[in-house]
Amino acid sequence: MSDYYELLGVSRAASVEEIRAAYRKRASESHPDRHPGDAAVAKKFCEFSKAYEVLMDSVRRQTYDRSGAKNPRTLFDFLADDLESALAVFGQVASLFEVPEPKKRSECTTCGGTGETTIELGPLTFTQSCPDCEAEKPSPVNGDRP
Repeated sequence: MSDYYELLGVSRAASVEEIRAAYRKRASESHPDRHPGDAAVAKKFCEFSKAYEVLMDSVRRQTYDRSGAKNPRTLFDFLADDLESALAVFGQVASLFEVPEPKKRSECTTCGGTGETTIELGPLTFTQSCPDCEAEKPSPVNGDRP
């Protein structure tokens, strides 16, 4: 990663106005619309935009100034380098939240395969596990999720 100040051509003591002017100059010179199909110019434009984004935010600028150009990359930066790896990681995380379909006993005449029966006592309604399908329902004791 290059030094954001050097990239924009400003000093470390540059004001917000100086940073903005330097960014506009660099960005207009390397805008992808002015150089269609040139990947190197598009990459440079992205670098200028990232530098501008960091240096214009006072909190991020202070953090950057403390760590300098040795600013560690974030997990998102690493994942953005390789989209396939990023999708694999996010897929693994998403799988942690999947809930398996409950097992049903479709031939049960008591509950019709839902695994639950209802008991109505006047205005009150209670739902309970079907006594005929009890063995087919997920069990938290066996590590199944309800």
